Order: sequence, then structure tokens, then C-alpha cells
Amino acid sequence: MHGAGLTHLLFQPDWAAVIELYNCEDAACYLDLARLRGVKYFTWQKKKKLKQEDEGHHPTLGAHAKFTNYAFDVEEFMRLVYMAANHVRNHPKFVLARETSRNKHFQREEL
Repeated sequence: MHGAGLTHLLFQPDWAAVIELYNCEDAACYLDLARLRGVKYFTWQKKKKLKQEDEGHHPTLGAHAKFTNYAFDVEEFMRLVYMAANHVRNHPKFVLARETSRNKHFQREEL
């Protein structure tokens, strides 16, 4: 996902992780948003495993990498997903939230 959808990272919990598949030649944009929000940011690291469909077509600006589709290596994508999941699972605030949720669930079952 890229573009306005990534602004949802501003509303994620402190333990969240965001994955930007390709930063479209603007490496700092969502990295800065994630840093300012305090969530973990991951992006595509192995550019050779990312294939640009064409040069991109903007109606008035012409060719640009932001305006095309990409194919990506599934294994590299899954590597990023696992890294993000590992971050979440081990984040102290997530662990606390999960324990709190489980305790509430058990308390309801006792009633």
C-alpha cells in the first residue's frame, strides 16, 4: 500500500508496525511519519526483487515511478511481514494489552 492509505499509521497503537512496499523514490516520507508517531517502519530492502511494470504515467507530469504498478517477490514480502509480526509480538505494550485482554476474557467466563 502507498499513498493516503499509509496515513492510517498515525492512528495505530504504539506497538504497531507499518510496511511500505516501495517508497517510490521518496524514502523519507512515511519513514518520517512513522518515526513521529512512534511506530516501527519497514520498507522493501532488496530492490532487485521488485519489478516496475513500466516507467509510470502521470497525466500532466509524465513518467514517474509513483504512477505504475509493481510485482514483488513473495518470499521477500513474507520476510518483511515476519519482521513486523516479530516486532509487534515482542513489543512490551502489545504484550501488556494482550494479557489485559485475556484477563478480561477470563473474568467474563467466570461470571
